[in-house]
Amino acid sequence: MTTDALSELRANCSDDVLAANSQIFGGPPAATIAPQRAVVRKDRVSSHESYVVSEDAFQRAVIDLAHLHGWTVAHFRAARVRRGGRDIYETPVGADGKGFPDLVLAKKGRMTIFAELKSDKGRVTPEQQRWIDLLGGEVWRPGDWEYLEKVLEE
Repeated sequence: MTTDALSELRANCSDDVLAANSQIFGGPPAATIAPQRAVVRKDRVSSHESYVVSEDAFQRAVIDLAHLHGWTVAHFRAARVRRGGRDIYETPVGADGKGFPDLVLAKKGRMTIFAELKSDKGRVTPEQQRWIDLLGGEVWRPGDWEYLEKVLEE
C-alpha cells in the first residue's frame, strides 16, 4: 500500500477500526480494514482463539470502506423509547418501514445499493426479507468482505 493510500485510509476510517487493525497485525494501522480484523470480542463458544465481529463493528467497517471509495451512505439509528416503564431501542419508522435495510449506499453513475448487515450468525427477519426482495437488496456479512471490497471499489 502506498503512503498516499495509507494516509487516505487513515483519514477516512473510524479510530476503532484503525486501532483494531493495528493491534491484530502490528505495523501501520489499517493496512487493510477487513472487519475480521475489527476485533470486538473473543469467541467464547469455541475452544480455539477466534474473533467475532459484532454487527455494529461490521457496520462501521462497511461505512468506512464505502466512504473511502466515494459512496454516500445513509443509516437510520435506533432511538431510545420508553414503553411499559422500560427503555428499549428501536428505529422510528412509519407506514411499512419495519425491516428497512440498514444501509443505503449511493454513488454517481452507480446503482443504489440497499444492504442489510448481519453478523455471521445473524438472522434476517421476514420484514427485512420483504424489503430486500422489493428493493433488490442484499444481505452482507463479515465473511463477504472480499465481495464487498469488489462491489464498492468498482
